[in-house]
Amino acid sequence: MKLGNIVSTWLFIAALAILLSQLSHAMVQSKAWEEKLGSALRDLIAQKSENCNLYLVSADNSSPIFDASVRWAEDNVRAVNVVNLAKGRPYIDSESMVAILHQILKYSWCWVVVLDLSTDRDLVLRFMDTSRLFYFPNIPIIMIGPERNVEECFLGHKTLRNSIQSLYLSYPDGIYEAQSSIQGSEGELKVYARCLFCNAGNAGVLLLHAWKSTDRLTKRIETLDESRNFNGHLMRVVCLKRIPYINYDENWNGPPGTIGPLDSLEFRITDMAAQVFNFTYTASEPWDGEWGLPNEYGNFSGIVGTLQYEKADFSYLLTALPVRWLAMESGLVYIPDPFIIISPKPGPMPKSLSIVSPFKELVWVLVLLSYIAYSLSLWLVEKGRRAITGHREKGITYSFFYTLTVLVEDPPVALPSYFSGQVLIGFWLLVSFIITSAYRCSLISFLTVIETYPAIDSMEDLWTRKGWTWGSIYLPHSGASYLYLAENPNPVIRKISKEIEILPSENHLPRILRGRYSFITRYSWALSAMLQAEMYGLPIHISKAQYPVSSGYSWGFRKGFPMKEPIDKLQLLIRENALADVWLKAVTKYIADKVGRNSTVRETEGESTDHQVLSMEHLQGVFYLVFLGAFLAFLSFAVECTLFHCCSGYFASAST
Repeated sequence: MKLGNIVSTWLFIAALAILLSQLSHAMVQSKAWEEKLGSALRDLIAQKSENCNLYLVSADNSSPIFDASVRWAEDNVRAVNVVNLAKGRPYIDSESMVAILHQILKYSWCWVVVLDLSTDRDLVLRFMDTSRLFYFPNIPIIMIGPERNVEECFLGHKTLRNSIQSLYLSYPDGIYEAQSSIQGSEGELKVYARCLFCNAGNAGVLLLHAWKSTDRLTKRIETLDESRNFNGHLMRVVCLKRIPYINYDENWNGPPGTIGPLDSLEFRITDMAAQVFNFTYTASEPWDGEWGLPNEYGNFSGIVGTLQYEKADFSYLLTALPVRWLAMESGLVYIPDPFIIISPKPGPMPKSLSIVSPFKELVWVLVLLSYIAYSLSLWLVEKGRRAITGHREKGITYSFFYTLTVLVEDPPVALPSYFSGQVLIGFWLLVSFIITSAYRCSLISFLTVIETYPAIDSMEDLWTRKGWTWGSIYLPHSGASYLYLAENPNPVIRKISKEIEILPSENHLPRILRGRYSFITRYSWALSAMLQAEMYGLPIHISKAQYPVSSGYSWGFRKGFPMKEPIDKLQLLIRENALADVWLKAVTKYIADKVGRNSTVRETEGESTDHQVLSMEHLQGVFYLVFLGAFLAFLSFAVECTLFHCCSGYFASAST
């Protein structure tokens, strides 16, 4: 019995010794792996965080790998931010922590994010997803964890869907498990990268480097550069028709819910980008046909809302409004696209008053007052001379007609015989010569050069023009154009917006040519009409005043779109080489020629530069004056006859 107890005791002691030996070996093995992983992680961080700051996130406050990295980073990195998501801490899902991370990533110039996935992987990824890390595709992200989780972390979580610099440092599975099949402290460490388009245009995983755990990481790890080849990736475009910038066929035979691109500037740029970067695209309209404004909850409608919900990758021709930056990212701004006014070319003014046109109203009043003053002065001199010398007075009628003959440069041969009258008439001759010479020269110019009505060059000119109407194309209430007109601080512009007629774009030019109608539109819409006017000599006038709605147009991208930078660079290259201007002119010319062939607009002759031959149109005012003189003479004759008959009896009775 005693021998059995002794044997059992010794067997228990032997088993315990073996267990302790295995545990000690596992601890030594784990410690060795922790040192090697820490060394590899430090080497990788050193490569990626040159002159950058470091952001470390872990779910375990006792992670030896992470602690070693923190100690090393504090001595070798410019700035270190550590977030410990240990269970039980109150700020695991704290909005303040998320906001702090978001502000750090948004406003700091260079950061590297390191995620420790060796313990609670889902907690770390959930925190990063809440912090909207996917809005920052260019920030390097380094993850460390077991090899079995590579694909699940890279492809199974949306946190990294936009990242173009994601690395995963993997260690062999089970090194922290008691049943680990790994013997000793040797094994392979691997670095994987997440690619956006390597898997036939879709996301995939690539092995960048593998090395023995006993070695140091000496190779420089570079993330895959996919900025020049999207490998056939399918881009989603959302847009609305805006000729000549955007044109498409809504009823084409393509996939349901899409539109068929037609020749226009933006689709030409997109086709070139698709060839350069090797991608394909589909285009569609927004679900509500709007451009995009926010509601009270911060959600946007139209195109901007489509980008906000990430149902499209980019769009065209969006006005760069600050309020929209909350839901999307803006690309390069186009040239400004202001409002302008297209009106009929000013027509000639009526010629019935051409003989009085050379002088302004004030000049005519002064000439008339001068004539009356000199006539009365001559009569008063005559009257005073009669009182002094007793000579016969010639009367006031003679004085008025005498100064009138001098004014029209046909004075009587006999001048006044007295000196005071000669001085008076002499100065009147000088005044009359100056007046008639100026009138004659001005009259010649008015008869040979057709005077036109004032052109409509501003909103104020349009509002004050009597009997005039104006219109525009459809202005969606969610667009910047409508808001500019309806909410403008200028009261005249607000009044004009209330009486504006909404017509299809092809109906405006014929109405302009019929007269008394103006077309208020953006410069981009007016390109085809301006080109038609140049090609066919159409009599239209473009206002000098321009009304900028905003800083201009730009492409809109969904937030975090990883390929925004290369597309922006291509757009800048296209515009700097004036290729966009060439395309715009070509598209506009084609559209204008198509509209011109289908419209009833007829060409008009240009103004002749030959010598002007005076016609009835020029001299009709003279003949009106003839009839006016005859009418006044007849009227005065009737007045004289009436006075004679009425007063003849009175004079006869007085003589008796």
